[in-house]
Amino acid sequence: MQGDLTNFEIKDTQLEFVEGKDSQAQLVDSDGDGVEDGAEMTGQTNPASADTDGDGFNDLTEINALADPRDPASIPTDDPDGDALPDGEEATAGTDPANPDTDGERLADGAEIKIHKTDARKPDTDDDGFTDFAELLLGSDPTNPSNTPGGDADKDGIPDTVEDGEFHTDPNNPDTDGDGLSDGIEVFIRKTDPTRSDTDDDTISDSEEVIAGADGFVTNPKDPDTDRDHISDPFEIANGSDPTNPASIPADALIDVQVHARFSNGTPAGGAEVFMFANGETICDGHTDAQGDLTCPNLEPGIDVFVEVFGMVNGQFVFGAIDIEVVDRGGGQMFVEVVVTAD
Repeated sequence: MQGDLTNFEIKDTQLEFVEGKDSQAQLVDSDGDGVEDGAEMTGQTNPASADTDGDGFNDLTEINALADPRDPASIPTDDPDGDALPDGEEATAGTDPANPDTDGERLADGAEIKIHKTDARKPDTDDDGFTDFAELLLGSDPTNPSNTPGGDADKDGIPDTVEDGEFHTDPNNPDTDGDGLSDGIEVFIRKTDPTRSDTDDDTISDSEEVIAGADGFVTNPKDPDTDRDHISDPFEIANGSDPTNPASIPADALIDVQVHARFSNGTPAGGAEVFMFANGETICDGHTDAQGDLTCPNLEPGIDVFVEVFGMVNGQFVFGAIDIEVVDRGGGQMFVEVVVTAD
């Protein structure tokens, strides 16, 4: 049994709700199932339960496989990539059985073939200059080249009527930010900012990130640290490591920061908990030893770091904090002292 899943479409590896030109799905996902609350309320699933029907499959998995997340008797078929096309049907359709969105335009292969009747191998089925996802989002027919969302003077795949007001792009310039990616590609496929040439502010342009260009790597244009190893992509590239592999770090260029926690009288705060934050993320944590010391290894020089020390020491709760810039003080080392006070 399948429910009415017409309005559910793929977003990255997740789904979003699409209902006409001006619809925007809420970004909140209260139950963490990958389906935003706005889509859940419209699709009549429970935004407070990741598995609305209690059948052991989370709502996202069922919707993506065209099963009904409200019916425990409706469960996904054998479909490894969760796009509602079993491998046999993928072979017939010529789609990638390991990729839920073969043509990369944000519509699941199963939704394209079974619901929208579009070509899951082509981002623009009717070759009218607008991707299938864009046409569905903006209310036109992705299978009819004479039915488009509106005029498009600069041929960037975004109708003139929404360029300035909705996306803040130039309707007479197909590449508003001049980064080498057309506005339409940025908005509907890459999901980067078409008004900023470097969406993640990592000094690598969006167009350079999405291809193995001059630097030889394909990195994430929306994340300055593609491999999440707490070392920025440009620093890794400049120092000979792979920004897409967390096991590859430029160790010789990194700094070991020794944190020493003490009371104002010089007594070490042994056993205190230390957290080190940079760019809103924890990059080091642990407890000081009996001498009040903890070493945080392999930090990128030049980053701003917030160091927080707290916990029970000698039967009393202590706290201390300091902002620092990671700087090599010699031999790839830096010493930081944090004075704690008892509550």
